[in-house]
Amino acid sequence: MHETLLDRKTSTVSQQWKSASRLGEGRILRLEPGSVKALTRRRPWKVARETATLDRLSGGRLILGVGAGDESDKGFTHFGEEQDSRTRAKLLDESLDILNGLWSGEPFSYSGEHYQVQEITFLPTPLQQPRIPVWIAGTWPRKGPMLRAARRDGVNAFAQREDGTFGEILPEEVVQLRAFMDEHRESDLPLDIVVSSNVFAAYDDEDAQALLIDYKDAGVSWCLQSVWPDTDPEDVRTGLQRGRDTWYKYALRE
Repeated sequence: MHETLLDRKTSTVSQQWKSASRLGEGRILRLEPGSVKALTRRRPWKVARETATLDRLSGGRLILGVGAGDESDKGFTHFGEEQDSRTRAKLLDESLDILNGLWSGEPFSYSGEHYQVQEITFLPTPLQQPRIPVWIAGTWPRKGPMLRAARRDGVNAFAQREDGTFGEILPEEVVQLRAFMDEHRESDLPLDIVVSSNVFAAYDDEDAQALLIDYKDAGVSWCLQSVWPDTDPEDVRTGLQRGRDTWYKYALRE
């Protein structure tokens, strides 16, 4: 026996996903709400339902960015969440397995170290098949997150320097990352390499423009603009309006 869950209403979707669904109605290429989800503190079956719903609301344009989470994040340290990095990595791997199984629309069961799922079928499935694209966030050159990303659809990478500090990955490091992915990837499907940069500035800043071109030549397919809570909304609005011109001129992906 298996149970079929029919998600006919969107009322089960969390507030953040609801907001993203409104964005999904607009004329955008892809939708990646929240940039990166710390999947290790979310119930994977709940995420499966929310993302399947949002993928349908957005017309099949959802990209799910996930990671093991930042151990310095108070969302972990102050609420009793798992802080051991190896345990969080196992939780992430099991969660990804469960998402794949539930998104399939076929009877699915799972028995892992941390999660158990009795046989069940989730319907409706996402519009995108065989699954919603999954980007893995991680630090280059740490092999664990990078190998995990090589098995998925994209990598959203930051870099750790020799002195132990962290920062945005540089174009020359992207070349190394691309070579690593080519060596370890088993699928013939394309893999997105995602970086963060000051995309808004590329409208009229020559250095920012040159950096985007260097990223493109290194193999980057997506370049994300971070918007922080203290960013002036008018600056965001102006950046988005200018972004259309920047996109067409410096598009990283055809």
